[in-house]
Amino acid sequence: QRHNIGHRNERRTQTMPQPHPICVPCGLLLLAAPAVSKILLGTPPRGWEDFDSHTQASYNETYARAAAAVMAEEVLPLGYDQYIIGGWSMGGQVDDQGIPVRNTSKFYTVLDEYGRPVPDNVRFPSSAVTPDTCHCFPRNCTDPRQQTCTDPVCVCPEGARSLRPFASQVEKMGLKLGLWTWRGVHMGAYYHKLKVKGTNYTIDEIVDQKPRNCGFGPWYPVNASHPGAKYYYDSLYDLFVDQWGIGFVKADCEDTRRLDEILLQSQAADKARGGVYLSYSPGTFGPDAATGQWVSLHQAATMYRITSDFHGGWGELASDRGSFTRAALHANASNIGLNGSFPDLDMMPLGQIFCDRYGPATVDDPKCDCMNCNGGGMAYTIASLWAISRSPLLLGGALPLDAPTMSIIGNPGFDLIHTHSRNQTVIAFHQPNISCKRCNQTGWQVWKADLMPNQLNADKALMVFNVGDSVDKYFVTWSQLGLQPSPEQRNHHANHISSSSSSSSSRTICAISVDIRLCC
Repeated sequence: QRHNIGHRNERRTQTMPQPHPICVPCGLLLLAAPAVSKILLGTPPRGWEDFDSHTQASYNETYARAAAAVMAEEVLPLGYDQYIIGGWSMGGQVDDQGIPVRNTSKFYTVLDEYGRPVPDNVRFPSSAVTPDTCHCFPRNCTDPRQQTCTDPVCVCPEGARSLRPFASQVEKMGLKLGLWTWRGVHMGAYYHKLKVKGTNYTIDEIVDQKPRNCGFGPWYPVNASHPGAKYYYDSLYDLFVDQWGIGFVKADCEDTRRLDEILLQSQAADKARGGVYLSYSPGTFGPDAATGQWVSLHQAATMYRITSDFHGGWGELASDRGSFTRAALHANASNIGLNGSFPDLDMMPLGQIFCDRYGPATVDDPKCDCMNCNGGGMAYTIASLWAISRSPLLLGGALPLDAPTMSIIGNPGFDLIHTHSRNQTVIAFHQPNISCKRCNQTGWQVWKADLMPNQLNADKALMVFNVGDSVDKYFVTWSQLGLQPSPEQRNHHANHISSSSSSSSSRTICAISVDIRLCC
């Protein structure tokens, strides 16, 4: 019997298969807990997000409810309690009968009278909480700055559409509903001069006209110095968190050159009565560790993306802008968990991804372009890097997850490292030139971390990644770990950490205990 456990601190009761132990460390360390605000800080969230596995042409409430039920059964017992749906709940590509189609001319967005995104009742029928009629407007092609026309919009009276009914269904399963959204205001709200709630301002007055709009959506940034901008974001997060019960907000298309607008969003989230995980993306926070420190100093978010969208592959992991490089940069700047905030390496694309390309899917029969394309050693590499760097764990594969993915996320070593590691440091990083396909290069990234009290009585963790093409030895000294070994331990070493050839996505990785017992 599996147990659905709603409280994050009571998770991990389910025993899962352990084909490849990831870590067997040793001893104890105590750290003080960080301060907590309405923005939930101090613990990297765990959950599932739909973006990697589903397209907007096929996502609807029927599937979403079924997927949530599978999630509650399969991964909630492991602490994955955030169920995050994409922005296509706020519109989409459907024909007049509500049947999903892959036709951009049919795309539309639904807003309320104050310019805030609200659910589309065609995709999410439960969102129609009143019989009020929404007024729809054709696409706008008059803005000379736009290379293409903006999508049409439907504007509904305040309160006519709500995610509260669906959020309540999700909560009954022991999960918390999360929502992906955009920074700024929709161009349709700008063109139609919708009002800013609680003010006499209109949306067009608070838009910042100088920078270009979001590069991958019809959304304008706001002028943070305008008094109406604060009211807009306050009303938006009141709608999401307090009225709908959203527990996780992922705000996309953020710009680190616009920190004042980021701070407005953070302040709005902090005013909400309910606690919320706040996530910023895309990866503009990655190249400069100081930007992450700014987020932490202001307690501006639970998590902030430091890489571009990650769909797997050795190039995305090992490039000079990839996951290994960015994770090391922020680890050695002491950004991991700083003031309760966490660098985010994006979703873990494990299992079946890029699904539903050929029409609506069911939970039992997803139509996927990539079946376990990040499996084997690649999956263990991804999971191990996410664990030691304490990146938030958002699963991206289609539900139900396949058995290899379940064995990884259910591995006690994976959980121990992610939950209990602190003070992460990359003590060695030799990066190969990944553009050279036949160089047989060596490459290493070596992490060490302290461990909080845990069931293995461990106090240190060491993780060694082979990021090169060749099989080699890597020696770690006791002084690098900050330990004084006993005489019989002085000559121990690890000598079988290997990878496959560069032509394969399978790469063996290990976490090694401080007495240097090889564990994989």
